Amino acid sequence: MSRILRKRALELHNMLGQMYENISVPEPLDQDAVTNAFEQIQSMVIELGSGIEAGYGHADLITDYEAYCENVYQITQHLYDGGLRLLLSEQKKLLEKMNKDLDAVLPDRFEAVFFPYKSAMWDSMESIYLAAEADDETDAFIVPIPYFDRNPDKSFGQMHYEGDEIARNYKVIRYDNYDVEHRMPDFIFIHNPYDDGNYVTSVHPDYYAKRLRNFTLGLVYAPYFVQNGMYRSVNTVQTSGVVYSNYILAQTEMEKADYVKYMKELSEELDISDKIITIGSPQFDKARGIKGSKLNIPESWLPRMDHKKVVLYNTSIGDMLYWDAYLDKLESVFTFFEESEEYTVIWRPHPLLEASFQSMRPGLYKRFLGMKERFLSIGKGIYDEMPDPYYAIKSSDLYYGDASSVIYLCKAAGIPIIRQDFDDLENRELMDEKLSEVDYWYGEDHPLPDNIGLEIWKELKKRVTASEEASL
Repeated sequence: MSRILRKRALELHNMLGQMYENISVPEPLDQDAVTNAFEQIQSMVIELGSGIEAGYGHADLITDYEAYCENVYQITQHLYDGGLRLLLSEQKKLLEKMNKDLDAVLPDRFEAVFFPYKSAMWDSMESIYLAAEADDETDAFIVPIPYFDRNPDKSFGQMHYEGDEIARNYKVIRYDNYDVEHRMPDFIFIHNPYDDGNYVTSVHPDYYAKRLRNFTLGLVYAPYFVQNGMYRSVNTVQTSGVVYSNYILAQTEMEKADYVKYMKELSEELDISDKIITIGSPQFDKARGIKGSKLNIPESWLPRMDHKKVVLYNTSIGDMLYWDAYLDKLESVFTFFEESEEYTVIWRPHPLLEASFQSMRPGLYKRFLGMKERFLSIGKGIYDEMPDPYYAIKSSDLYYGDASSVIYLCKAAGIPIIRQDFDDLENRELMDEKLSEVDYWYGEDHPLPDNIGLEIWKELKKRVTASEEASL
């Protein structure tokens, strides 16, 4: 149970004890005032009990609340007869039992819930979850949430749920079995910042940041992508997730400066500097150890990789929108690998690339599908549909492709980088191009912690504890 809800229950119990003392003073009693007071008590106990029952169950405690409410009703019926003092005495005993049962079934622990929607983006939360799950003071839950494709008119299309993919490695709870409104967790982690502002997909509106902020003091936005640490673009900052979250995870102080700047462009009153935690991205935890990990490369990939250099070809949404010649470039690259005896390619399109063509470039959608079918039918390359990029990263000797957060994960894994060039579509020597250098990487002035997720978790616990104490 969350500390927020537990503390609110304790506050109500304490208030009930004080009201008992006030009502047990000698007569005369103001019957109307006492009746109104007890009706308010009954209403508050019913509301608290309903919330705890909806979120957690705990039949013993709910039975206590029901008995207490019945006793409250009986008191209002016996204000001036000999049964009043007996009922008040019984009420005090019931309250003592309620306090005992509250301690027994609702211990003083943190509750953290993680709401991933794309399994490929789970790595933005994974090492924080592992730290929270290992914390003796915390109950941590993974609750994958549904999302929808957007039609060209922005209406909701097909619904998707990727919880089964995350469940291959972790215990998950279905979203319809976790009542966030009544559980009021201490921490809610999201990696979707757009609410209804995304033209390609939308998480279920129940999980928009604007709504979730009402049920916690620790709404945490963990960006699903990494950049070079030098900047944040305005479109990744001016989002609902940044506006409504209590905490925002950033890679560096330079990123933090952009967050602050772009929020103030919306309104001078939006000073979010105290929200931002600049420890790094949990994605680097996984990337740095992926080459030596026990992650099993799919067996179907192995024959095509045998005795060849493996190139991870990563294609993104951003360049698809920016370059008119995008599909011409894809065709050129695929032709190169079809003709090559030296290289095997793992093509990993952005998880939303196909949906983006359908929604935002419908005139090119049919051609894109044709190219995809050609790639699959020729069968020389590997089409990567794994839930995250780490199978491809572990398998690859070289990165080639668009500007993408996968570049920085590959860099962390020690894989050389070549950026895709759209200027020369007929270049058949693209693998001989000079390896480009990422302009900025964490330097000596900003070393990465050994366990970024753990350091983030410790900082969040400290901040949320202070916030809870200030609010209660």
